Amino acid sequence: MRCYWVVLVLLVLDVVLATSSPTPVNNYQVLAGHQIWRAEGGSEVAAVMGRLEEEGLVDILGHSIASTFRVFPGTKDSVSTSLQREGIKYHVVVPDLGRHLAEEERRVKREILSSQGETCFENDCPKPLTQRYMTYVEIAWYLHELAAKSPRVELKSIGKTFENRDIWLVHIKPTAKEGTKKRDAIWMEGGIHAREWISEAVTLQLLDKLASDDTTLTRNIDIYCVPIANPDGYEYSRNTDRLWRKNRAIDPSMERDCTGVDLNRNWSTGYGVGASTNPCSEVYQGSAPFSELETRALKKEMTRVSSVNNLRLVMAVHSFGQKLYHPWGFTKKEAPNTAEMKKAGLAFAQAAAKGSRGRKGAQYEVTSSSELYLASGATDDWAKATLDVPYAYTLELPDEGLHGFVLPSNFIKPAAQDVWRGMKKLIPMVLNK
Repeated sequence: MRCYWVVLVLLVLDVVLATSSPTPVNNYQVLAGHQIWRAEGGSEVAAVMGRLEEEGLVDILGHSIASTFRVFPGTKDSVSTSLQREGIKYHVVVPDLGRHLAEEERRVKREILSSQGETCFENDCPKPLTQRYMTYVEIAWYLHELAAKSPRVELKSIGKTFENRDIWLVHIKPTAKEGTKKRDAIWMEGGIHAREWISEAVTLQLLDKLASDDTTLTRNIDIYCVPIANPDGYEYSRNTDRLWRKNRAIDPSMERDCTGVDLNRNWSTGYGVGASTNPCSEVYQGSAPFSELETRALKKEMTRVSSVNNLRLVMAVHSFGQKLYHPWGFTKKEAPNTAEMKKAGLAFAQAAAKGSRGRKGAQYEVTSSSELYLASGATDDWAKATLDVPYAYTLELPDEGLHGFVLPSNFIKPAAQDVWRGMKKLIPMVLNK
């Protein structure tokens, strides 16, 4: 699998310009001295890299490409020593990430790209944007307008974050008359990792499609969606540290420089496997399962939904790597209903790959979450183990490493189109229709 982070940094200005918004442009100074390294080998280096990440020494850039990683200014010697001791060869792809990004911004010197007719204001945000990434405030504007204009849509806050932002839940109700029988339901989660901006963008596009759909696909089901599960981290990634992953919670017992918890390591199922107890690690699991306001809010609402509906599908939307993962992630053992999850997942992948209007669609691989290395505390594993959801997935959106987390906004529309085609095949299968 390819991963050309050199190309990533050379093209980063396109991303910055395309993602500009009313909020300040990202400050690259925080990334000064950070480096991007690439280690030779594939899955055979995953265990070593996973251990280094747990120790807070590296930041693996994508679950499916464990040999490309960020090294922090104070950890270079330790990482180099560890790799040499294990006989792993590596080379430095980007010697100073902050400086390189800033130089590219100064070199190109072009005006911020306009949104080309798309609008998003407090009283006029009719559609999620496709030509730039939206701010948290803009996302809220769109969700409120969606709820105001669509009788099917109900919007509520299911909790507050550490920095007092609302965690918004969208409920799309069925068009069929309500009965006494439990209805089938699906749950979507976006944006639990701060730097994965394409996750929120595609999830919003799916919401827009689902809210306006009046076919048999959604007529008799409840759809629940949290499009931005980590608002604090998302805004910090937008304004301060583009590669920020965690939330922004501050534990008084932590070092001040080691803020935040990896919310996708904070769920209880398999808690601690493939995660870290080091607050400085990018995969810090938190002080205990559900220690975080965000995961507690998600857990409470998912449990409520499961009690009033037949919750058939949970889809956690991430990036990058173009994978559709199914449980388990914390063990190599096979999860219940694995054959059915694979079959439905392959139908999703085949539909997504068809593309449209002469464009080839994204190629998604369907596999278990533990393919490369074990990781625990994730949404899909918890939904499967605790709520007994038949179909639980983590969807890793494009790309396969060319841009990685810094994905240009012109990917929003085609990525959403591919996923929508996949969902139209997946949903009937999980509902046994």
